[in-house]
Amino acid sequence: MAVLTATQFAQVRDDDSRLVERMVKRDADALAELYDRYGRVVFGVLHQMLPGPEAAEEVCQDVFHRFWRAAASYRGDRGAVVQWLLALARNASVEDRKCTRRTY
Repeated sequence: MAVLTATQFAQVRDDDSRLVERMVKRDADALAELYDRYGRVVFGVLHQMLPGPEAAEEVCQDVFHRFWRAAASYRGDRGAVVQWLLALARNASVEDRKCTRRTY
């Protein structure tokens, strides 16, 4: 696993912020770039939290859709884009587990 220097980390945050700015303007290519950058990470986390890869894929897509809809509310001073994505993933996985829980 590669460790980023402070300069590299700042560059990634700047790049991510520009992607979010483009998403606010409804640039679908920016969403695709964000997915290319973080889709595997989000899927990997969800795969550990949910019962199978199909559920993880479905919730992963939902996470990026939620991010797309809420891009204008992103605030870089509150955390990195990947942190927000992972928070959305966690919340979506909890919701998914609640929805699929059956009571008899």
